[in-house]
Parts: sequence; structure tokens; C-alpha cells
Amino acid sequence: MLESVGDPSLPTRLLGLLLFGVAAALSARGHRRLQGLDANEGSHVKRRRKWVALTLLLTVALFGYIRLFDVPYAVVGIYPRSMAANPLLLVPDLFLGTFLGFGLYVIGSGLGVIVSRLGDEPDRTQLRASVPRSSTGWIELFVVSIPAIAVAEELLFRSTIGALYAGYGVSPWIFVVLTSVLFGFNHLYEGGAVAVSNGIVGGMLGAIFVLTGNVIVPIAAHYANSATLYLAIYQQPEELFDEVPPSLR
Repeated sequence: MLESVGDPSLPTRLLGLLLFGVAAALSARGHRRLQGLDANEGSHVKRRRKWVALTLLLTVALFGYIRLFDVPYAVVGIYPRSMAANPLLLVPDLFLGTFLGFGLYVIGSGLGVIVSRLGDEPDRTQLRASVPRSSTGWIELFVVSIPAIAVAEELLFRSTIGALYAGYGVSPWIFVVLTSVLFGFNHLYEGGAVAVSNGIVGGMLGAIFVLTGNVIVPIAAHYANSATLYLAIYQQPEELFDEVPPSLR
């Protein structure tokens, strides 16, 4: 269970506000994509690489801030001393997160179907273009892209919960709801159905963070959910890719 580290210091409070602001800004970017402002940005792969680079930069900035201002790592659900003393302690968390990630995929898929039947179809162009077309693309996806995005997004959205809770002492469940809304908006460019299902899944990831008290479990769950999604799309009939422009293949 996430516990308050009792650190209402200015750096911790400021960290919570900064993280929430960054999450809101990134979510607004997802909304602009829906409006077609990024239509000429390039292929899906190039956009994903840009997102990976940005998320890695945010991760470095987060740890730099924590180190510079001596913010407790527990605020973001990380316990470096325990991990360094016994790395095997990560194994149960990784297994638990992976198991929960498969469950999140099932729940998210079901929610997507329900929302689609209500009249909001997902952007199939995005789904089709996201699937790698070569073995090199799959390696990059599973080894670089998904891990980097899972780590950075979970640190960003879940650390927001931890930092605001530690800094202001307000119930973390309030921030779980707020960050889940932002998490959904961050995927709005893929369509309303995807945004709604991702918002609910984001809320579940936030709940996992609060209930376990560490960020490793939601990171593993995020990775398992995303990896399963790509594999599921790949298993769909080849006709789904017929309308994808050659530049996106």
C-alpha cells in the first residue's frame, strides 16, 4: 500500500505540480493529434521514436530533480537501496505486473468493443500503421520502444500520484482519477474508443501503484498490456493493412 513518506517539503510539492503539468501538456498534445494537427508529422514509426526520445528525456529529468533536491525515492515508488541489496526482490513484482498486464489487456479490449458499439470506432489507420513489418521492427518495439515508454509513462503518471500525495497529504485516489483522465486524453489521437479504454486502464494502473506502493508492478503491467496489444493486432487478417499508405508500412 502506498504510504505517505511525510515529506511536505517545497521540492516535493513542486515536483507533484510539475509532473501534473507535464502530464496535462502531453495529454493536450494527444488531443491535438485527433484534430489532425500532426497529420504531416511522418510515419507511425518515426512518431513513436520521437515519443521514446521525449519520454527518456523526461525520465532523466525526473531522476535529476530527485537527486538534486534530495526528494525521497519512495515518493515515486522506487526503493534503490532494497533493489541494490537484493535484485531478486524485483522478480515477484515483475511477475505480478505481467500477470496484471494480461488482465488489463482483456479489460481494455472489452471496453474498446463496448465503446465502439456505441458508435465511436477506433482509428484503424493508427492501429494498422503501428504494427512492425520486419523482424528488426519487432525487436526495436519489444526491446526499446515499449520498455522505454512503459517506464517513462508510469514514472510520469504514477509519480504524479505519489508526489502530490506526499506533498499535500490529500487522498491518492483523487489523483488516481485525475491522472487516469489525462492518460486517456494522451491516447485520444487514436480515437475516442481507445481513449476511454486507456483512461480506465490508466486508472487501474494508478490503483495498482497505490495498492502495491511501488512503480515496478505498473511498469511491468504496462509492458505486458502493450506487447499483448501489438501481438493481437498482428494476428488479425492481412486485409486490415490493405488501406495503409506504403509510407507507413
